[in-house]
Amino acid sequence: MIRCRLDRLWSVDNARERGELSCELPETLMHMPGDLGRAAIIRDMRPLSESDIVAVVDELFLPLVRYYEQRSRTRATAVSHGPECE
Repeated sequence: MIRCRLDRLWSVDNARERGELSCELPETLMHMPGDLGRAAIIRDMRPLSESDIVAVVDELFLPLVRYYEQRSRTRATAVSHGPECE
């Protein structure tokens, strides 16, 4: 379990270093790919296929990361511009 946690942090840190991620992500989102993978293994009683992993990452995880990133940018823009004058 510790290894999974370190890999998860390492992946996010790498994305931040590449400039692909600048917002904070909820802990539940960070756990989601592993939790869904474990659930699929238990449900299907087989190892995850590459298509299973791609589906979780591309169809679920990355769209949510993009959502949080966009939300963070929108909030930062609103704060930097301050209240609009009428």
